[in-house]
Amino acid sequence: MSYYVAGYTTQANPAEQPGEEWINGVAAFVTSRLETGEFPHIQQLLDGGDAETFVRRLDTQMAGDERFERGLTRILDGIEAELGRRWPARDTL
Repeated sequence: MSYYVAGYTTQANPAEQPGEEWINGVAAFVTSRLETGEFPHIQQLLDGGDAETFVRRLDTQMAGDERFERGLTRILDGIEAELGRRWPARDTL
């Protein structure tokens, strides 16, 4: 858990967040890959929109306070699932 918290706080620095150059570069890369026709499922995610809008939406979803909570929930859910597989609940009645 401490690695998760430390990693989040390191990445949460606003100075480290992607800028316009990064967003435009990723959008150009996504566009070039989609033009090959090899990624129809990703194309569907764009829902007729352009790659830049898609990248900005992803960037927004990966930022903010909700990101920490969402990631922590995933980690805890994974631990719970693993424990359930190893030690299934027993009916004690």
